[in-house]
Amino acid sequence: MKPRILLVDDEPLVLDGLRRHLRSGFDITVADGGEAGLSAIRESEPFAVIVSDMRMPKMSGAQFLEAAKQLSPDSARMILSGHSDLEAAIDAVNEGQILRFLTKPCDPVPLREALNEGVRQFNLIHVERKLLEETLQGAVSAMAQLSGLGSNTAAARSERIQKIASQILDQLELRDSWELRLAITVSQIGCISVPDTILQRFESGERLSDDEYRLFLTHPELASQLLNNIPRLDRVARIVAYTRGIESFEPPLAFDEQIGRQVIRVAIAIDKLIRRGDSMEAAAAKAVASADCMDVSVKQAVSALANSRESWVQAQLWVKDLRPGMVLDQEVLTQGGLLLLAKGTELKEAHIARLVTVHADIGADDRISVLERKLAQSAVA
Repeated sequence: MKPRILLVDDEPLVLDGLRRHLRSGFDITVADGGEAGLSAIRESEPFAVIVSDMRMPKMSGAQFLEAAKQLSPDSARMILSGHSDLEAAIDAVNEGQILRFLTKPCDPVPLREALNEGVRQFNLIHVERKLLEETLQGAVSAMAQLSGLGSNTAAARSERIQKIASQILDQLELRDSWELRLAITVSQIGCISVPDTILQRFESGERLSDDEYRLFLTHPELASQLLNNIPRLDRVARIVAYTRGIESFEPPLAFDEQIGRQVIRVAIAIDKLIRRGDSMEAAAAKAVASADCMDVSVKQAVSALANSRESWVQAQLWVKDLRPGMVLDQEVLTQGGLLLLAKGTELKEAHIARLVTVHADIGADDRISVLERKLAQSAVA
């Protein structure tokens, strides 16, 4: 597959000439100006290299590349311009963080060499980033699952909120949402620090004392402190810390961090309504109606849940037949009465492995009642 290159210039003849020279080795997309270039970036997979003219009407090359950097940060960015004044070059380097500044007319050989250099940089960044994201996601997910085994109440709460928040995030269809998904995964991990008796009373709707409630409110900060010790997770830590509902004296979040915070907080609100007896549809509708400062995209995503229809299929299964994604429809106790997993727990690999290990102690001849979710999405009004 040929590397994808975006060429942006306000002169059609220049674009046609470049496309003829380069199409044998590259997959070329052209755009006649900065706005068209940004539309091309938004509407397609990332380009390996983005090349722009410097002086264009309405939007300069420096302005275009600065905006392109926000939309596609992994793409290598270059200037190919007939104007090589120093001030324009400095603007392009500082604002667009360009890899190369080439002048017109540019011989095809050095132009191809520059593009190949940009492709190599893109591939290095893209592959390294993908590997890092997958490694971090796997490690953090494993940490969340293992920590949940220590508190059944905390684990059940985390799984419920994670499920709802993930459904909302799926509706948003964000191009690069790995940090938000990690924040969702670990947003409730700090609940393991809250005594189980307090967490159980909070979950059941009982009133906590002021000291107990303050203790409960510390759980997002603890999760944030744990995440701050992991390189590259500082933004995830910020999103999690801001879910505690304390607004004063906090530095502002970036827009995508605000989206992550809103998704988690509305998921917590929906979960609370469901525990009080509302259906998913009713809880989501109430959450939208009561929201004061929610981004319109998040409102639309939550509204999609309000227009969903859920159905559940119950089954009585042996331990060996359990699968990830099933939800427990009963408490799982040892023969001595010790609670292993709470009702409502969504089974993960770690839960099933635990049940397989101790199956003799929970009654090897007893089946376990589980639910499987079936979701049909109706049109959103």
